[in-house]
Amino acid sequence: MEFEGNCLIVGKGHNPLLQFAILRNLVCCDEKKSFYLSVISCIILGSSLVPVKMSNIVLFEDIFVVDKIDPDGKKFDKVSRIEARSQNCDMYMLLDVNTEVYRMRIGDKFTMALAHTLNLDGTPDTGYYTPGGRKSLADKYEYVMHGKLYKISDEGSGKHLKAEIYVSYGGLLMMLKGDPSYITQFELDQKLFLLMRKL
Repeated sequence: MEFEGNCLIVGKGHNPLLQFAILRNLVCCDEKKSFYLSVISCIILGSSLVPVKMSNIVLFEDIFVVDKIDPDGKKFDKVSRIEARSQNCDMYMLLDVNTEVYRMRIGDKFTMALAHTLNLDGTPDTGYYTPGGRKSLADKYEYVMHGKLYKISDEGSGKHLKAEIYVSYGGLLMMLKGDPSYITQFELDQKLFLLMRKL
């Protein structure tokens, strides 16, 4: 595999077969650098490259581990607030989860993604579930919520600056805090899907 411009080339060379390569959103997280690669789809015919579609679907994705459940005490019978930290980007998250349908335990490891649409072609999503519809990003996850980003803030300064986003999913709240470089793609009043899958 190799890169040509912004595209990932798979099997480039004398192979006459059409090949379809899709590069999902990736967030590279380490202490020294970070970069964001867009979703890139391309068709490769021999050594010719024909772009098909480009869209930024997944705005953030990382693996989290549940550290605490209901740290301030149990508030509702069917909802728990989990406290979790991501393994790669070192993001801190508080999230209300409907535990009647998706039970969480301390130590659980899960992938969490934030996306602006569930449509794989990047087109806007209505936010309504349509049974029997076409394939979507949700097919890769176990638990999905749709909500609205209602607050963006920061705390600290210099090297200690942390950014925070707050999203309400029909009253279930999420707070995500960490390095501002992972927050820049979010906007106030943005509609967001939260997707989770246990590992």
